[in-house]
Amino acid sequence: GILDSRVNRSRKKQSMSSRLSMSSCSDSDNNEGLSETTSEITFPDGTIYKGTIHNNKIDGKGQFIFPTGSTYMGEVKEGLRDGVGTYVCEKKGISYEGEWKKGTKHGKGKLTKKDMIYEGEWSNGIINGKGKCRWLKNNNYYDGMFINGLLSGNGFLVWNSVNEKYIGGWLDNKQSGIGMQIWYEPKGEIKLLRNRYVGYWREGKRNGYGVFFYANGSKYEGYWEDDSKKGFGIFSFLDRSMISGIFDKDRLITPIDITKEPAIANKGSGTTSNNNSMLKDNTTSYNK
Repeated sequence: GILDSRVNRSRKKQSMSSRLSMSSCSDSDNNEGLSETTSEITFPDGTIYKGTIHNNKIDGKGQFIFPTGSTYMGEVKEGLRDGVGTYVCEKKGISYEGEWKKGTKHGKGKLTKKDMIYEGEWSNGIINGKGKCRWLKNNNYYDGMFINGLLSGNGFLVWNSVNEKYIGGWLDNKQSGIGMQIWYEPKGEIKLLRNRYVGYWREGKRNGYGVFFYANGSKYEGYWEDDSKKGFGIFSFLDRSMISGIFDKDRLITPIDITKEPAIANKGSGTTSNNNSMLKDNTTSYNK
């Protein structure tokens, strides 16, 4: 996925007697009945652990230093990263600070890489749930739901690089379902509204019923296919004049006078008035 940030850090499990390569230091002056110590352990692959040993297991808090130079500092359980901790790989410019479970990122945490920052929910080492992501190269950012590292569910994405914003549904990194996209035009410190579309999306394109508002005051409401007007639609102008009919590839091919044939406007997936109501209800909830 676009946010594939899993870092594979596997190691062999061995008995405690074979893991210890240095002497242990007791937390107590009395070694009789000792259940917790502080130790430094070197594994056969070169990984070093410095931290607490509880009941002959790596439990509590400690630090792992891996052969690659990356490190982990935080809570551990039965020899694995478990709880709250920080992983750092300076060579690759990667760091993760947050929750872990059985050696993988799980819960809430913040991942920082050279080109992006993600902060939010994780499940078994994969970005899943609600989160925020900012891409550092162009300052674009997303706030919403993720599934398996991909933008999926409701959320909004701001493309600062091209002055666009989308609020609505997503599926596999593409606009899907009902959503609103706004195109802005920068002018000094003020961004003027240029064009706006509110309606249905599929595979990242306008598909189904939707309304497109133009900066010059005109408006098209009707049906779309792959970003082009197709099917019945009504084009309204600022002077309140309008044309209506069947469109194909953004061109009006069969004019229809809806004042004489109003039933034509009701064909398709629903009437224009019903679709308008549905779009208004959904886009209002996105803006809350």
